[in-house]
Amino acid sequence: MKESSEMMALAESLNRQALDLFESKRYLEAANVLLEAVRHLPNLPALVANLATALYRGGLFEPARLSCDEVLKLDPDNVEIRFLRAMILLRTGNYEAGWEEYEWRWKHWTKSADPFPDRKRWDGSRTPVLVVFVEQAPGDAFQFLRFLRLARERVDRLVFWTAVEIGDLVRTVSGIDQVAMTRSDLPDKYEVIALASLPRVLATRVDTIPADVPYVLADPAKVQGWAARFDRGLVNVGVAWCGNPKNPIAQERDVPVSYFESLARIPGVKLHNVNPAVKDVPAGFGNCGPLLTDFGQTAAALSHLDLLIACDTSVVHLAGALARPVWTVLAFVPDWRWLTRRESTPWYPTMRLFWQQREGDWGEVFGRVEPALREFVAGAVERRKSE
Repeated sequence: MKESSEMMALAESLNRQALDLFESKRYLEAANVLLEAVRHLPNLPALVANLATALYRGGLFEPARLSCDEVLKLDPDNVEIRFLRAMILLRTGNYEAGWEEYEWRWKHWTKSADPFPDRKRWDGSRTPVLVVFVEQAPGDAFQFLRFLRLARERVDRLVFWTAVEIGDLVRTVSGIDQVAMTRSDLPDKYEVIALASLPRVLATRVDTIPADVPYVLADPAKVQGWAARFDRGLVNVGVAWCGNPKNPIAQERDVPVSYFESLARIPGVKLHNVNPAVKDVPAGFGNCGPLLTDFGQTAAALSHLDLLIACDTSVVHLAGALARPVWTVLAFVPDWRWLTRRESTPWYPTMRLFWQQREGDWGEVFGRVEPALREFVAGAVERRKSE
C-alpha cells in the first residue's frame, strides 16, 4: 500500500511538472516527463491522456495516436481523447476512420450546437427532402460547401439551413434548392445532416476530395463596386494576420503584424487588410475591413486582389473556394485539415502552405514568404506587360 501511495505521489509530481512544461509550449519535454509518470502508473487514463496531448502538440502524431488507443482501452468513452484521435486520423490522411471519430465532436462540443437533436439523421440513402445545417464557423462552412452538389445527387430536394452572414453567398453554390435562415423556412418533413458530416456519409478520402473550384461565386454587382478601390499599377495583396480571438488556437495561429509590415516594403506591392474586425492598420496599408460587412463583400474584394496572404482563418477558405490565389501561413501544429507538412492542399488547388518549422517561429516562415512574394510580384509585372 505504501509503495502504491509513493508511486501515485511521484506520478502526480511528474504530471504537475509536465503541465508546467506544456504551458511553456515545451511539448516534447512534457511528453518525456509524462512517459516517466506512465511507467510508474500505466493504468491511469488521465496520465496517458496528457501524454497523448503532449505528443500531438509536439508533432509526433503516430505516438500520440497510440497513446490515445491506450487511453481508450481503459476509458472507451473518453470524449476528449476520442476527439483528439479524430484530429490525428484526419491530419494523417486516414479519412475513413477519421470521419467516424469526428462524430464525437457532438459530445466534445456543447450539445446546443445540434439544432435538430430529434430529427432522423441522413445516412446517404435516397430521401425526398434533406436539410443540411451549419454547426461550425464560416471557414468550416466554406470548406465543406463543395459536398452539397454530391449530396443533392442522392436526394430530391436539398435545403441549406445557415446563418445570415453567409446566406447570400451560398446561394451561388451548386446543389442547393433552397436557403433557409429561420425554422419557419423549413419544410414539414425532412431528414437532416450537419454540413461537416457529409464527408463521412459520402465516404470521402484524401484522393476523392471534390476540388473543382470555384464552387462559390462572388456577386458581379458587388465585384463591380470594388473595382475602383485598387491601384491596378500595383500588385494588390490582401492580408489577415489574425482571426477570431476566441478561437482556442488563436495564440498559436495569429501572426504579429510586424511580419506583414516587412512584406509591405517590397517594391510594387500594396497590402490591404481584409479582416473586418481589425480597426487600425499599419501606415501604408490599405484597409478594406470597414467595408467588409458580410462575406459577400469579402468575396467581391478578393476577386480584385492578386493574392491573399493570411493565417489560418475563414478568409483563406473563402479565397480557396473562389479559386483565388492564396498563401496560408501555418503554426507548427495547425488545424487537422492541412494534413502534414505539405506545400499544397487537396482541398484548394490555388492555395500554397507555409508551415512553421519550429514552434512559434514566424521569422523563419516569413523568411520564405518574402522571397516568394518578390518572385510573385516580378511574375505579375511581366504578365501585365504582355497583356
